[in-house]
Amino acid sequence: MSAYLYDEALVAKIKNWTENTNIHIYGPNQAGRLVETLADETKDNAVQLPILSISRVGGYEILNTNKKRLTYDGLMYDATLEKSVQLNAIPINVSYQLDIWTRYFKEADAFIRNMIFNVINFPTLQIIIPYNNMSIPHNSTIRLITGVMDTSDDLRLSIGEFTRLSIGISIDDAYIWDTRIRDNISIDWELDESNL
Repeated sequence: MSAYLYDEALVAKIKNWTENTNIHIYGPNQAGRLVETLADETKDNAVQLPILSISRVGGYEILNTNKKRLTYDGLMYDATLEKSVQLNAIPINVSYQLDIWTRYFKEADAFIRNMIFNVINFPTLQIIIPYNNMSIPHNSTIRLITGVMDTSDDLRLSIGEFTRLSIGISIDDAYIWDTRIRDNISIDWELDESNL
């Protein structure tokens, strides 16, 4: 399983934080083509703000490039006499940019303030590793890596058209996963006590 598990978990966490608001959330698979996505959804009508877009900054950084026990003989997650589920992992760092798009600066400032408090106070990100009708939970931590940046001027055609505030977050204890079911071998033997 790859870094998309973290993308999906981060989007779900932010949707949970914003469920009682009118903000529209777009994840990394939509944020890269946000303008086209919005045009399709609105049928080329006016875009409804506020919007929160989450984009992955680059790909992800591989933190361990050498063979280690975790990469080939990792955690035995579930085992019976017949089979064992083995979970191998390589540590990575995944970075994201969160963009808050609003009509007015004051509204963007309120959304980004709430986002900062939520990231700092609720940093646990639970991902679910799906494999062979199982759901293996794993917790990682999100943290702020940049301050708030006003990135409105990068995209505006005229001053005051909209406001976009951006902030960077990172998951530096993430993993890419390799999950397998291994057959267990058992040996039946008896001790012949007559020869003792």
